Amino acid sequence: MQWRHVVATWRDAAGGTDLWLFLDGQYVGYAFLEGASNRTALTLRLGATGYYGGGEVLVDELRFFDWNLHDGEVYAEYVVSANRHRPQPSSQPVSTGPVRIVDGRLDVEGRPFTVRGACYSPLPIGVGPTSAAAQQMYGDPAVIARDLPLLHGLHANTIRTYIPPPDTALLDALYNGGTDPIYAILGFWIPWDGVDFSNPASTAPIEADFVAFVNRFKDHPGLLAWGLGNEVNINISAGQRPYFFVFCDRLAQIAHALEGAAYHPTVIVNAFNVYAGTMDEWSDDVSLPNVDMWGQNLYAGWDPHCYYAYWRQISAKPLLVTEFGIDAWDNAHNQEYPATQAAYDVRQWRYIEQNALGGTVFEYCDEWWKDTSPTTHDFGGYGTHWHPDGYSNEEWWGLLAVSDNGAGPDIATPRQAYFDLAVEYAHAPGDYDADGDVDLADFAAFQRCLGQPAEGACGSAFEFRVDGVIATTDLPGVVGYLAGPASN
Repeated sequence: MQWRHVVATWRDAAGGTDLWLFLDGQYVGYAFLEGASNRTALTLRLGATGYYGGGEVLVDELRFFDWNLHDGEVYAEYVVSANRHRPQPSSQPVSTGPVRIVDGRLDVEGRPFTVRGACYSPLPIGVGPTSAAAQQMYGDPAVIARDLPLLHGLHANTIRTYIPPPDTALLDALYNGGTDPIYAILGFWIPWDGVDFSNPASTAPIEADFVAFVNRFKDHPGLLAWGLGNEVNINISAGQRPYFFVFCDRLAQIAHALEGAAYHPTVIVNAFNVYAGTMDEWSDDVSLPNVDMWGQNLYAGWDPHCYYAYWRQISAKPLLVTEFGIDAWDNAHNQEYPATQAAYDVRQWRYIEQNALGGTVFEYCDEWWKDTSPTTHDFGGYGTHWHPDGYSNEEWWGLLAVSDNGAGPDIATPRQAYFDLAVEYAHAPGDYDADGDVDLADFAAFQRCLGQPAEGACGSAFEFRVDGVIATTDLPGVVGYLAGPASN
């Protein structure tokens, strides 16, 4: 009899229950069950419906969760239960350059570094995502002059791009000669349509472009990491996917060879954790010895539950959250809900800060090209039960809204999420006074914050257990940082 991993998740809905089915970690179907549903242990009869193979199963383990499992949790449940993972620390020697991964921690210029950043793709209103236009947005002096003060006001220390800039002008401005620098995770776009990743002749042009990309930027002091692709894992065919991961490892090997001992880390940018960290897809740690860390575009809603705990079982590589947040448009009421966007962005960040190398919020500013016409602010997107309104409006994700400014750069107006996340980014864990270390002055501030809502500086510095209040359960986190430097 074949071993199968079966998960059914459900959610109350108007007039009935939404039900999703996953087999061996992958989504396979949805059903709507009309009428009231009594989900007690007696009524959840395994093997009684077609969802469980008409009863032709043997159950050797049964677990119930009191929340709707995230797709990534379901996937990780399968990988761990089926023992398809091979966690293994990197065998790469620690870089001798300014950016290093040391014992799973990211260091920049010898100090612990938590990525506090934004996905940066400021395509102007009226412009579509052509390669030439996208490159131009990273090289426009007027756009750079508009955005630098806003990025500093966010207290961001990192941006993430999706494609390379045309030259070093953006990096030069961000790095600012090393004074209050903002670093860049430079994205290298990996196409998938028409590419046979199992055929070296098909991937040779991509590899050549990557070599030129690394050589162009490898010596810039504002470089933080190389970003490989963006969500190729969910856009590529099942047969091509293992070869794609192997190709990413090949690119990482090339980057290491071109840079030598002072290499910058490489990161595969995955959609969630799906297809990552498993022998089935050649994406486990043993199969990817040259990749330095995983990037995950992670949209986990209000509570990630076991997501991070599962991932720590699957891979020993450090995790960087390369996208997070929600959009600013309430699709249910046809209006913006800035306070809701801010609350979700902040809460997701607090989980990220404790469980990953940091993150880049999606996104810096709205992009009007994503639905219908790039000259209008449209409302298209997709349904998702991880957003409070059940929908993701693709053109409304920005921390900043944009409006037309004629011949000049679009006017960028911060939303509440910008200001609230700026407070988060300004305070490293435990560092209430944001002076670069955690000392007795910060401990005194913690005592004043005890019993208070986890808001503002109290929340950003002291909410180690994300539950909405500063309590004694947060004390071990504060003590753990006492007399130590705060991360950059």
